[in-house]
Amino acid sequence: HKVGLEFAPAADRYRMTELATEPYPYFEVTDIELQRSGVSYTYDTVMELKARYPEYELYFIIGADAVPMLNTWHRIRELLAEVTFIAADRPGYGQTIDKVCEFFGEPAKNKIILLDTPEVDISSTGIRERVRRGLSIKGLVPESVEKYILEEHLYQS
Repeated sequence: HKVGLEFAPAADRYRMTELATEPYPYFEVTDIELQRSGVSYTYDTVMELKARYPEYELYFIIGADAVPMLNTWHRIRELLAEVTFIAADRPGYGQTIDKVCEFFGEPAKNKIILLDTPEVDISSTGIRERVRRGLSIKGLVPESVEKYILEEHLYQS
């Protein structure tokens, strides 16, 4: 879905995820997608996680701005049967959830949930752009991630 955009190498993105989740003992970072060759689909990752952890219910956290694009995801109807999407509110997207649920029908009504949080207009694209322009990202990412980005010279021209 983000073909052609510039990202940090996968190993760096993995490390930043580890740093961001370190303070939260109930989060676990996995390298499943790094071990897979070719295009990595969320459906395949979810099915592997379900096989590894059959006793757990899986939730997939996304920004509410990504919800309107769910219809373009690989095997989305099967994916909706396997996980519950938790959509973090983004400015201007709260009402979109209802329309998407209508599109997918009754099963989606309990499988796409809008998280009632303050709307925060932060995006990974905006963070990368701020770094590229030499602007501060303090408060937009955890301090450990900010330090890593700067030390590793990620996203800088």
